[in-house]
Amino acid sequence: ITADFTFKINKIKDLFVKYKIDAMPILKRGEIIDIITFDEVLYDRKLNTDVIVIAGGFGKRLLPLTKNTPKALVKINNKRIIDYAIERFDKFNLSKVNLITYHYHNKLKKYLNKKYPGKIKYFKESKPLGTCGGLSLLNKKNLSENFIITNCDVISGVNYDNLFNYHIQNDSDFTVVSYKKIIPIRYGKLE
Repeated sequence: ITADFTFKINKIKDLFVKYKIDAMPILKRGEIIDIITFDEVLYDRKLNTDVIVIAGGFGKRLLPLTKNTPKALVKINNKRIIDYAIERFDKFNLSKVNLITYHYHNKLKKYLNKKYPGKIKYFKESKPLGTCGGLSLLNKKNLSENFIITNCDVISGVNYDNLFNYHIQNDSDFTVVSYKKIIPIRYGKLE
């Protein structure tokens, strides 16, 4: 069961109910451009939480793609990496997006301000502060009590509503979303 990208939300809801399915590919000219879940279609409230996107790295592992382009603006299937993340936030009405930048700050800000005007707050490191060092730029008094932190290059199908509810219901200090991957190597292993 699939839906065309031109379908209205009510038509998509009807398909979910009629066929009792949990997920549905969205097609554009016969190509899959997205996959939506039943939870996403029914979701209509706004999570009152901040999203912090770490986008300041040099992208060394992606060289030469990042020689003149910030990692967040590298394209995958003709879409920039950061667009996957922001579109996912939009699906869950996460509207408080904070971006921590350093390398190629101006290029990233110019692109995002043009595509998502007024949507993003920027925090620029004056020098590289390491993986999570940029979090020190944020004033915790201005953040929601619970917030989401992600790297700019994470492309995920995570259901933020379920994640947030899980975090609250378990009275967690923090909740980590990860992916288990088994990589066979011939030199031994470390678990």
